[in-house]
Amino acid sequence: MQLSTSIYDRLLRAFAATHEGEDHRCHERLIIAAGAMVLPISDEQGDWVRVRVGDLSPEGISILHHRPLTVGGEFLLQLPREANEDSATVRCLVRSSTLVAEACYRIGAEFDSLDIRPGCLLPMAAGDFA
Repeated sequence: MQLSTSIYDRLLRAFAATHEGEDHRCHERLIIAAGAMVLPISDEQGDWVRVRVGDLSPEGISILHHRPLTVGGEFLLQLPREANEDSATVRCLVRSSTLVAEACYRIGAEFDSLDIRPGCLLPMAAGDFA
């Protein structure tokens, strides 16, 4: 799934993309230095976890997590929201999970579906993700 321009722009504003990354992937990725909240769907604990965002494209995201996630598994990404925006999450499919340092895994994921709801799933505003 490719995010709509408005949702992608919402992420770029919240995450304050620093510069364009150069690599050989099919879609341009932006390097991000921001936090995000995710909920691994298969996680037995069921807790939202703060992670670091590595990069972002309209088709996917990479995050840095303290635990590996199962390739083929799923997680929810909480979209930052401004004052008049509805709460939204994106279901993501894990495509890679690589140990990059002690207790630090780079998780590559594709966006799968978008869920927009009035109200807020988490008590976080866009500024809390920086």
